[in-house]
Amino acid sequence: MTAPRQIFHALIALTLVMNFSSCKSLTTYQEVAEGVAKPHLMEVNGQRVFVKREGSGTPLVMLHGFAASSYSFRKLQPLLSKQFDTVAIDWNGFGYTERPKESLAYTDEGQVAMLEQVLESLGINDCVLVGHSYGAHLGLKLAEKRPDLVGRLVLVSPALEFPKPPWHLRLAPVRWAGYPAVRLLLSSPKRFQAAYRASYLDPTDFTFDVSEEYRKRLLIEGLWHAYSAMVKSVQRGAAEAVDLQQISQPIVVIAGRHDAIVPISSIEKAIQDVPAIALKVLENSGHSSPEEEPEAVAKIVREFSGG
Repeated sequence: MTAPRQIFHALIALTLVMNFSSCKSLTTYQEVAEGVAKPHLMEVNGQRVFVKREGSGTPLVMLHGFAASSYSFRKLQPLLSKQFDTVAIDWNGFGYTERPKESLAYTDEGQVAMLEQVLESLGINDCVLVGHSYGAHLGLKLAEKRPDLVGRLVLVSPALEFPKPPWHLRLAPVRWAGYPAVRLLLSSPKRFQAAYRASYLDPTDFTFDVSEEYRKRLLIEGLWHAYSAMVKSVQRGAAEAVDLQQISQPIVVIAGRHDAIVPISSIEKAIQDVPAIALKVLENSGHSSPEEEPEAVAKIVREFSGG
């Protein structure tokens, strides 16, 4: 290693030590497991996955977005469980699912493989799939790979385009330097709440109590494994958009008129060549319509799926 690189790495190490001294400690997964109702944790290939199941009827699977958890469906799931057998799952790296150490688990392929195993273990197929943002992207991946498992798709504020990041953001030091920043953000309740409020039309919807529930589901042992693997995947441009014209299942897209994360214009562009896809726009939502307008989302899901 050359002297300049040694100096650079020493500075990175010093930065980590200085920053982590003021960071909130991570909750061990054992503590998480002890605090979660046993029926909500199922074991898949030696990993504990958080699955919240409510209701009966046609199976309906709910997939949350990036840096969120099944908690984001806390308003929507009770509404839909009156007509459906609802299943809300926490992805690898988020919520109360155990964080794997293998980087592959955090790629699109790894996430979809975990989802497949959960659905097969539960005996679920031909489901209605409701995916929000990142969850919509992974739901499309599952529908493409395993059409037998997915009968219909409801894509809420879907991430449908994945431009490759510029070269300077693909450098390894960016990944190393970013982790202390993430830890510091998660260690500050006020900064965390302020950052996440961009997902809502009315920022007061993201109350302090709600923010703290989101935050505690991220501050869990294994954060480094999840962060490092996901950033590495993004830097490589590993995420690829699904060709919507190759999806055989019926699709409805729900968009928030005031979405600052996934603007309507980008959704319209992505679906313009697929006239069979219906677009429903909610006028009083930003990026988080399952929380901002749960009744409206539930109505669209029921009408689309005949529930």
